[in-house]
Amino acid sequence: MNGLHLHMEADESTVAAEDESRPIGPTNFRWLVRPKGEFDRSTREGRASYAKAYRDANPGRWRHSRLRKNYGIGEIEYHRMLEQNGARCFICDRQPLQRFAIDHNHDTKDVRGLPCKQCNYAMGQFGNDPDRLRRAAEFLELRDESKRSLEVAIMDAMSRTPNRNWLCVSRLSFGA
Repeated sequence: MNGLHLHMEADESTVAAEDESRPIGPTNFRWLVRPKGEFDRSTREGRASYAKAYRDANPGRWRHSRLRKNYGIGEIEYHRMLEQNGARCFICDRQPLQRFAIDHNHDTKDVRGLPCKQCNYAMGQFGNDPDRLRRAAEFLELRDESKRSLEVAIMDAMSRTPNRNWLCVSRLSFGA
């Protein structure tokens, strides 16, 4: 730890860097809390109980470790990406109610961006294939276009037909 040696008793906390890109020092540290309780770390259940208690006691540290392990980014990079998007999903331009998802290439683990969970799920359902997503968008646009043109044709027929009741019913059932 860069010459910083701490003698720690069993019940004391440990320190971690706030900014992982800089060494731990007087302006770059936070205390990590050791979980309270008895844990038998020689058993699988005891280690799992300790890990859960540690995550509960240090939620930020656990998230940072998970980001680093799974995506190769830290909490600081995550927040920079969030600021670049203006804290909005880069696909639907909404602010999600929950945390953003971390969209990444599953082969290279490169992070592509921070969509909301709904948009990230939708991309995954299309196998992250841009061609399939484009075809889906074209399908939706064509369907909306043909629906609008049919409604215009119905409205036009309604204005020229003396007994229009049957057309109104068909128009209402078309959208259903």
